[in-house]
Amino acid sequence: MKHEVETELKMLLKADEVQKLLAGSFKEIPFIHQMNTYYRSKNATHYAFRIRQRNGESLFTLKEHREDELVEHEKIITCPLERDKELLQLLSSFNEYPPFEVLGQLNTLRADLDTGYAVISLDLNFYNGKKDYEIEYEVRKPHDHEAVFKQFLKEHGIEFRPNHKSKYRRFLKSLKEER
Repeated sequence: MKHEVETELKMLLKADEVQKLLAGSFKEIPFIHQMNTYYRSKNATHYAFRIRQRNGESLFTLKEHREDELVEHEKIITCPLERDKELLQLLSSFNEYPPFEVLGQLNTLRADLDTGYAVISLDLNFYNGKKDYEIEYEVRKPHDHEAVFKQFLKEHGIEFRPNHKSKYRRFLKSLKEER
């Protein structure tokens, strides 16, 4: 299992901004479908986790907020969640126990641009009758990531607007709106 601090910047995009990116840096990059299925335990503490299916692989992710950091716990899974002892041990450390319930799914078409220092992902997200567009700048090697990301956006005629709502939070909000 991998445990690492996630350093990323992200921003919701407008449709015309997506078109600028598609005509520019993302012109030749294919989109890949990924499906996030969100879960929580029946005892419903404040943690939720996802299993992302992409390219025939299932990746478990639980994100843990620690002071000013976001730690991702990830593992490729090959059996049902309830039979993976390592994941059950991790989840129990967060007071999460089976049975787990599915909250729902979020489908994404993602194009990834690897710069060597970061991966810039252009996401088209679909969930609960909604769609949105997002760009993420995920740091791979230390550098002045905020300045580089802002410059990348500027080169495409896009102004940086910080977005602090994750896909998961937008997904949860859409569930509440459905009721």
